[in-house]
Amino acid sequence: MSVNITNQERQQLPIECFAHPMLRLLPIYDQESLNVAVRRLPFIPDREMVRVRIIGLAQAQNLRLPNAWRRELNMSTQNIIADSEDATNQAREYAQERNRERGDKSKDEQRAPQSNETETERDARDQAFEYATRENKARDRE
Repeated sequence: MSVNITNQERQQLPIECFAHPMLRLLPIYDQESLNVAVRRLPFIPDREMVRVRIIGLAQAQNLRLPNAWRRELNMSTQNIIADSEDATNQAREYAQERNRERGDKSKDEQRAPQSNETETERDARDQAFEYATRENKARDRE
């Protein structure tokens, strides 16, 4: 498909193909449509939500994001990793203090999984929660 699709073809696209699904704006189905969506982003309502959707759609379809966006994503990822490592170290220190206060109970008793989540899934969930909390605090300050 090219960017110049007919209204009928556009209506047949699943809602998941749109960067702004509520308004059915910016369908993304190939590299050309991604480039158009990026250029039109400044004129779209709910820009930040749409930007996140564009990134997700591009990654899901193995499309190439603009260089500036890729650099920004790499920097954000590095900051998130550094912040999560700091948070992990703080959590580890807190757990060690708590263990000393409780006595010599085994670590397995204290950190028994509450569900079928693996440790990696728990860590990923915790990192996502910390990132969202940090983003909300930054947004509140603005």
